[in-house]
Amino acid sequence: TPQEDVAKKALYPNSSTLEAAPFIIPDFTISTTGAGYLYYKTEGSLVEYIKQEHNQDVKAIACHPKQPTLAIGGFDGLLQIIDFELKMLTHVRQLVESEPQLITCLAYNSTGDYLAIGFECGTVIIVDAVTLQNEIKIDSNKIGRAHA
Repeated sequence: TPQEDVAKKALYPNSSTLEAAPFIIPDFTISTTGAGYLYYKTEGSLVEYIKQEHNQDVKAIACHPKQPTLAIGGFDGLLQIIDFELKMLTHVRQLVESEPQLITCLAYNSTGDYLAIGFECGTVIIVDAVTLQNEIKIDSNKIGRAHA
């Protein structure tokens, strides 16, 4: 049959040792409990990462002063930059475990060149607004705190 001919030429994995008509399913997407989205291509058994969304509370939003972009940060350490005119994600940074995770506030400087990320622990990291790479880290534990 034509379906069997396609299966023989394709890269579908063998699912059993018994002779039978091939069981072919279309490609599909997978969503995880951690808010990740994957695309599974059945031919060749390929998994492609699509995107990661916030899997904990979003606590901080900042609008760029000159461009139609919005920075979004949450308690999961995920920082996303979204172009709200194009309605698409432009930059993503997932903070690593050695960095603070609980983002509580975001603010761009007046020119929009830098983005300050504030964390629940009191640490502030200044990143380049385009690359999202660290420029300055201010650790509140090392500079002291004033109490009123």
